[in-house]
Amino acid sequence: MAEIESKQINEEGPRRRPISPSVVIFAVVAISLGAFIHFKMRGLAANGVSSPASGKQLGGVKLKLLTGSTGPGVVTDEQLLGRVTVINFWGYWCPPCVQEYPHLQKIRAALEEHEDFQFLLVSCHPALGGGDEANLRERTTVFFDYADSAPANSYSDLSGVTRKQIAGAIGSQHISFPCTVLVDRERVIRGVWIGYSSGDPHKIQEEAARLLKNKPPSGS
Repeated sequence: MAEIESKQINEEGPRRRPISPSVVIFAVVAISLGAFIHFKMRGLAANGVSSPASGKQLGGVKLKLLTGSTGPGVVTDEQLLGRVTVINFWGYWCPPCVQEYPHLQKIRAALEEHEDFQFLLVSCHPALGGGDEANLRERTTVFFDYADSAPANSYSDLSGVTRKQIAGAIGSQHISFPCTVLVDRERVIRGVWIGYSSGDPHKIQEEAARLLKNKPPSGS
């Protein structure tokens, strides 16, 4: 709006036109609506370590190996114990997920030297139960080839069992994409990031590194 007004002043001379009240009302409504949508998508600003899910134990996890061959065929609660885990629910069809993807791969590369760290990339269809596993594997593989950067393994949650657990911890009926969950060695959720913001990957890596640094006492 300021640029438009400036352009009008430069073209029309020093005469200043009064701003119509309707324009002011429209601007206020637009800004308010934009803010509402932003905070709605970001979990009403309760994102990251401030998520309602933080401090709750994650249970009922069931992820099936989708691509790769070096990881467990199925990831359950047992595979989370004793490890700091980053779980990212994403989709090849989701622009914010695609935008976030290379940043998350940098997190994986930076922390994978820790034996007690694991990164679980969970590929999802646009709709729960909206496609079969073979189709999901094919589309995920095509994306990895295009991105020229594939994790050692990726997983699926076709039945939505794990996503429902995350949603329940947040206090919602479903999750939005992308969704990144940080879990400590005791399966306690330490942060949930809904959507993508440029500062999120740094915060996720920082929190994961902090958890990795805090080693449990010997013999525990």
